[in-house]
Amino acid sequence: MILIVDDHHDSCDVLQRLLAQRGLEARCAHSAREAMELLREWTPTVAVLDDMMPDETGMELLSELRKKPETAGIRVMFYSAVFDFDRQREAQRLGAKDWMVKGTVRMSELVDRIANMCAMQGQ
Repeated sequence: MILIVDDHHDSCDVLQRLLAQRGLEARCAHSAREAMELLREWTPTVAVLDDMMPDETGMELLSELRKKPETAGIRVMFYSAVFDFDRQREAQRLGAKDWMVKGTVRMSELVDRIANMCAMQGQ
């Protein structure tokens, strides 16, 4: 199971459909707050976070995930329109496995990386 957190509904919908074509189930949240509500019901294997969101950044959400035992083990990657080396380094320090910049990678590569992260769960 994959959690996609992105305030752009189209980005969520497209990624969710592409993952479904690969046999991977994903749920979308359009804010960090909505993501935390979903996480009360289930725990995904992987979370794909946008960093720039209106209520709370993906980095803040990642920090929250790491504080709770039930969400601390979720594998996280960022898929964001913004790239900042310092933010990427902070995300890595918090355990994010990857940072991809929207518009610079093919969607097929993004889906492959997410699928690989799902397959690596437990390793």
